This record gives sequence, structure tokens and C-alpha cells, in this order.
Amino acid sequence: LAERIPKGERVADVVVTASWGVVGRWRERYDDLDHARAGELLEALGAAHLADRTYGTLSEGERKRVQIARALMTDPELMLLDEPAAGLDTHESRDFGDELRRIAASGIGVLLIDHDMSLVLDVCHRLYVLDFGKVIAAGPPQEIRDDPKVVSAYLGSAEVEAEVEIDENGQSAASPVLQKGTAQ
Repeated sequence: LAERIPKGERVADVVVTASWGVVGRWRERYDDLDHARAGELLEALGAAHLADRTYGTLSEGERKRVQIARALMTDPELMLLDEPAAGLDTHESRDFGDELRRIAASGIGVLLIDHDMSLVLDVCHRLYVLDFGKVIAAGPPQEIRDDPKVVSAYLGSAEVEAEVEIDENGQSAASPVLQKGTAQ
């Protein structure tokens, strides 16, 4: 639903409006408690400095923090996160993982679905790995990391050749050619 957030909306208001979706709290205007809670959540997520900016001016990493604040505004018992690290660079993904661990430590359940293996292995206590819709491995991160079925399905083989071509300026332009059975 993040794509439905109005780009011209102030970040603080984007977070506050999430309280509309809480059963029994629907109303036309927000009270001071809603604004205070939104401020606390933005502060906890390291995003208080974004409160007066418009949502459309944020980087992808900043938007993820605002989206998590919106979800927390509803006082969930469980957060279902589908590809929350999509579009994040390595540093942003690591910071995002820190936030997810803090959320889980607070007692909120987190169900994470993601292809960012570094994030998943770092954040999750138990993993289920699917390949074409079938569970191929289940267990703690240290078991999953070295599971041959997981390595084969997600990392492929290490066999990669490079074809080297010389362009008109005499520069080499290496292009990897993946061999049968390797990751693509």
C-alpha cells in the first residue's frame, strides 16, 4: 500500500493517518495523542528529522522507515513484511535489519519474506526456504547458510567465465557468461 501514500503529504501526517485503520479508532480528526505517538515512532526509528518533509522527497530507505512507523501506529501484534528491503542498498538494508530486530525484541512478531539473504540470515531466528513453492530447508540461520539445497537453489554454482572483448577504443569489456546450472 506504500504506493498509495500521497507524495505531497507531510511525513508526520502520513504516520498519523495510519491510526484510521485501527478498529474502533476511526474518526475525522486526530488528537494530540496520535501526533505524540507518531513523533515517538519516528524518533524510535531514527526518522524524527523527516516529520516535516513531504513523503515524495524521501529516499527509499527513509520511506521504508516511515512505512514501518505507519505499521507500528496500528499497535500490531504481528507485522507481515513482504520484500521490505527491496530497493535498499547494503548499508540501508543493514540499518533496516537493526530496526526489525528492535521491533521483534519489543514483543511484536515479525514475519519476513525477502530475497536479501544477508538481511534474512541476520535478522531471523528461524527460516523456511522455498524453491518453486516447496519448502527445501527449515531451521536456524547457521543451518540454512550452509544447506546444500539452499546454496544450489539461491546461489548456484561458482562457475563463471568471462568473455573479454576489445571495443573500438582498445578497452576491454568483460561480460560474464553463466554456465549451465549457475545462478543468473
